[in-house]
Amino acid sequence: MINSEWFVVARQASGMSQSAVAKTTGISSARLSRIENGLLIPAVHEIDAIAAALGVRRELFSDSSTIRGPGTSVVHHRALRRARRRDVERVHARMALFDLQLRRLLRHVEPEHDGELIPDLSIATFDDDGAEIAREARSILRLPPGPVKTPSRVIERSGGIVVEARFLTDAVSAIYRLTPELPPMFFINYVHPGDRTRFSLAHELGHAVMHRHIGADDDRVEQQADAFAGEFLVPRDWLVDRVRSAVTVSLLCDLKQETGFSIAMLARQTANAGLISPRRFQNIMIELSKRGWRTREPIDVPRETPELFRGMVGSLRHDLGYQQAEIEHVLLRDDRARQDDEFLVAISDDDGPRLRLV
Repeated sequence: MINSEWFVVARQASGMSQSAVAKTTGISSARLSRIENGLLIPAVHEIDAIAAALGVRRELFSDSSTIRGPGTSVVHHRALRRARRRDVERVHARMALFDLQLRRLLRHVEPEHDGELIPDLSIATFDDDGAEIAREARSILRLPPGPVKTPSRVIERSGGIVVEARFLTDAVSAIYRLTPELPPMFFINYVHPGDRTRFSLAHELGHAVMHRHIGADDDRVEQQADAFAGEFLVPRDWLVDRVRSAVTVSLLCDLKQETGFSIAMLARQTANAGLISPRRFQNIMIELSKRGWRTREPIDVPRETPELFRGMVGSLRHDLGYQQAEIEHVLLRDDRARQDDEFLVAISDDDGPRLRLV
């Protein structure tokens, strides 16, 4: 049985057009169009040629799973609205493929969490105050006072899965995706610096906490998620106690060195905490612009490496004795696919902690 939708998803995920696939496989565009629309059943050699061109295994096209797109799952993302249409399609297609990969992995290994689950809090109950919800979420998750330097660990301990991904577009920082019957998923852009990805991840966590039943991203929702992220990562009370002198760019650099968060984000948090006036905040941002720090700040912060998905793959390898080719089979990936075009970064020998087998 052939599931024609996977031909579309796999092609969009690869970034190839129908004409490019036609040129690579020798199958006409007209025939490919009919295959993708379920009007024509491809021959075995055509399936093999398409799979090879798209970097997937032929078994993908016979999978009967329901494909969850943006309309059938809750998806929130930073800046995806500014991305090109083809890039948006590619990101959503790659996430649909990951849904299937995760389902197949969960047949063999089961992630465990050692903390409270990510809370589901109504933003309306907190008067649309993202910072107040962040304080409540920190309490529910039993976080100690002070900055949260490893947000991916918090999410993974609380039932979520964080995945490093190559979006192949700089417009996307992170994505939160909630699909029925799967754990909450958080995708972070592998190429972005560590200070940016920490804030982006906390921003998406804000969506998971506050906007789980809201599928649309508008300016108000994004502002709420920004307020959540700032307070979740750098609590106001900690800042008030920590900052004992005038807030200068030099002080903010010291705070970045200490916490791993961006200078711009720390400046905004000091303003939110009432430690500087709105005018002083604007002057600091102008100074950062003059120094060229709005696009690339000094003090490189290492990226936080998520562990849970790596651990799931590692359990196949070490606990069940799977060889790399067998892991590729579980994930429906073609082991000949180019390394620099892979969506997932975590398929490597650098495995995370072992997990419980199903």
